[in-house]
Amino acid sequence: GLGDVYKRQPLEDEWLFMYSLAKKYKESHGNLNIKQSYVEKIDGKSYYLGRWLINQRNNYRNAKGISKLKNTRWHLSDERISLLEELGINWLPLNEQNWLLKYNAILDYLKVNGSLDMPKDYDMSLSNGKKFNAYEWLLNNKAKFLDKNSDLTIEQREALVKILSLIHISEPT
Repeated sequence: GLGDVYKRQPLEDEWLFMYSLAKKYKESHGNLNIKQSYVEKIDGKSYYLGRWLINQRNNYRNAKGISKLKNTRWHLSDERISLLEELGINWLPLNEQNWLLKYNAILDYLKVNGSLDMPKDYDMSLSNGKKFNAYEWLLNNKAKFLDKNSDLTIEQREALVKILSLIHISEPT
């Protein structure tokens, strides 16, 4: 009934306000790669934009039926999905985005060098300017792949299958 509309309006207004903060962040930083801990302070009030974006990603996965969460009752409407996509949101969680950046850097190395043989202290640069130890990354992901209970996603496991046979890492004895 009409009472439900009034109950929903403050939530709608809050969502649109947080969306406007995300839009301002995108305009000033060029992306929405916001850490969970990021807080926007306005007039002495704290707005947890990083947490809000994580919630939007979770609600998107709920809406698409691809959530790993136990509570899947919150969903994003198609309209909200469109608004966030206009801002250029990446629906993958940040840790999965970072994993993919590193995986793609490893693939580029493979294309250039023809193998994944590298020194133990080999640092690779990512497209976002950050560096990581590629040898350690390969070693850690090989161990995670072999552990059926690890936190690797199905997509990450499938991606690793393509390169694992090329990883010749001598395990420390």
